[in-house]
Amino acid sequence: MRALEWRDVDINGSVVRLRPEISKNKDGRVLPLRGELLAVMERAKANRRLDCVSVFHVDGKPLGDFGKAWATACKKASIAGNYHLQSSENSGPQYGSHRCPRAGGNGAIGP
Repeated sequence: MRALEWRDVDINGSVVRLRPEISKNKDGRVLPLRGELLAVMERAKANRRLDCVSVFHVDGKPLGDFGKAWATACKKASIAGNYHLQSSENSGPQYGSHRCPRAGGNGAIGP
């Protein structure tokens, strides 16, 4: 969802069109917007920056890589090992599994 742009969102039609290049499996598809997700998108549109094409951003800059942010947070918290985040197919954004880097500071994310 980091790559989602306003051109992909049709609030009036209550859909998001995922372009093949931003879809996980490289198949374009249309997703319905309902309930809380529609409300989130409506709030985002109400606060939209006209100088930014990204739906999700920080001060007009697209969101960064979640895996890098997770590794940095683990390092700052001085933890390593099996602390991980994982989302399922039905639980929202797909971040995969991000483990804290192993001690040794090689920057790799893994067990």
